[in-house]
Amino acid sequence: MSADLIARGLAVRAQGLAQRTARDRAIAAAAAAPLGGLPSFTLLAEPPVLTLTDASASTIASTVRVTATQPCFRATGTPVQPVASDPSAYGGTDGAGGTNYGRPIQWEWMSDAAQIELLLVKFNALFDLFVDGQLVQAAAFATPATGDRRLVKLDWSATADPRRPRHYRITGTNLLFGGLFLDAAGSAWFAGDHAGRGLIAFFGDSYTQGTGAATVARNWSAAAAAQLRMDAWSDGVGGAGWNSTGATAPAARVAKSLAVLTRAPDRIVTALGYNDAGADAAGLAALRTRYDATVAAIRAAWPDTQLVTLGPWTPLGPTTALGSVRAALQERAAANQVAFVDVEAMVGVGNRSLYTAADNVHPTAAGHLYLGRRIGQALGALA
Repeated sequence: MSADLIARGLAVRAQGLAQRTARDRAIAAAAAAPLGGLPSFTLLAEPPVLTLTDASASTIASTVRVTATQPCFRATGTPVQPVASDPSAYGGTDGAGGTNYGRPIQWEWMSDAAQIELLLVKFNALFDLFVDGQLVQAAAFATPATGDRRLVKLDWSATADPRRPRHYRITGTNLLFGGLFLDAAGSAWFAGDHAGRGLIAFFGDSYTQGTGAATVARNWSAAAAAQLRMDAWSDGVGGAGWNSTGATAPAARVAKSLAVLTRAPDRIVTALGYNDAGADAAGLAALRTRYDATVAAIRAAWPDTQLVTLGPWTPLGPTTALGSVRAALQERAAANQVAFVDVEAMVGVGNRSLYTAADNVHPTAAGHLYLGRRIGQALGALA
């Protein structure tokens, strides 16, 4: 290898380290900042007129078509592929080239259109729509699984500044996106790589899936990322634990989700353990083995990414069984040089009536926000 190539390689590495150092400082500063409202959990003060139409043809006069493959879009999730029944739309794969579009995915772009329509294929989708970081509506958008098209139209004509450039983001599951229709004078362009913000990926159970949250994009992981001023991607599977087997075994999930993300994560947070509370001595031994294998799989995919492990949730307070899982995870996290964040008793006897739902397991919407803010601060302290 020539001296010039070596020098260039060292320069690139130094630049990457400098960017990461700056980003870590920004994360720490965000976590230490006074707690205020999270824009991503609030509604737009001046929303557009919103219209939903089940049709293929745009309702905008003299429309401009922007297909989902145009470079103005950025998709964060597993690799996208065309929908077999409607090749104009794209969804996130199962990570192995299959057509399981259930993986969470996020699409973003910029546009100055006064009228803009999002084209979707109905596939039992559940998603949120943000403009300039704020929610367009309080409830999640949902579609049936009928396979035909739906247009989501945002008309800014009656607002004070209809053509102000705006950042758009849609995020959810079963989200089959076919691009945009714009008014004749409108345009769309790439939103930028958000290098200053960074991406934090979460890997967990039904909490991370969003059970009990106000919407799919307002769970604890979204709140934690927003607290750190980072972008979030979350893979949650209800009932999953470190000892899950088959398709929901942690290492198998990593291969189809975290390992193939379309964007390199700056941090990966694992949040499993509550569903392993019934493990006996043999089960705890298996948990340790599976944890080690999962960490190895994540590091093989993203060797430069910081890993963090959360202890098990305590929706009703600490228990002996959950304490055993917590101790096993602390031990293996230390052995693998993974940062450990203890969430024991963040929710417990004193506040469970506020933050734990009637099922005595999952958070309320307020519980998601509370856990996210506390965990976000704890993650920021690790920077």
